[in-house]
Amino acid sequence: MQSHGWSRRKFLLASASMALLAACRRSDEPAADTQPSANPSARHDAAAAGNTAADTEFLALSVALTGKAGLDPSVAGRIRAALASLDPATTAALPELKRVAANADSPAKIVASPGVRDAALAIIAAWYTGTVGKGTAAVTVAYRDALMQRPVDDGLFPATYALGGPAWWVAAPPAAIALR
Repeated sequence: MQSHGWSRRKFLLASASMALLAACRRSDEPAADTQPSANPSARHDAAAAGNTAADTEFLALSVALTGKAGLDPSVAGRIRAALASLDPATTAALPELKRVAANADSPAKIVASPGVRDAALAIIAAWYTGTVGKGTAAVTVAYRDALMQRPVDDGLFPATYALGGPAWWVAAPPAAIALR
C-alpha cells in the first residue's frame, strides 16, 4: 500500500531545501519577518553586508589615511556602517575627505587639512583600536585585525584574558634583579 502523505524523508528534504534557500537569499533583500533591531551591533552587521561600492571607496580612503596596505575589506565595511550609525558628522565629511585624500600624498597632509581633521582622526582611530564610538555606545568592529596589533603580530597574539588575574596592574611590581 502506497502512502500519499509526507514521509519523514520528504519532510527533511523540504526543510533542508528551505533552509538552503533562506541562506542563499540576497543580502540586500530584507526578510519578511525582519524587524529593525534595537541592538546596534545587529544594525552594523546588516549595513556592512550591503553597499560594496561604498565599502570599496571607504577602503581606498582608509588606505590613504592609515598609510597601510592590506586592510581587510570586511573590516572596512563594518567601520563604515558603524560610523554611519554612530558618527553622522564623520559620515557627512566623507565626500570632502575623499577629495582631500585624492590630492594629498601622505596621511599627515590629509589630517592637517582644515575641515576634515576630526573625521580623518575618527577613521584612523577606528582602524587602530578596532572600535567606533565612545563609552557605552562604542561598537567593536575588529579585535585581531585592529592595526594596533600589527607591530607585534609576528610573535604575540592579542591577549584574550588578563595575564595576571583581575586588577593585576594595581599590585606592586616585582623587585629588580641586580645584574653583575
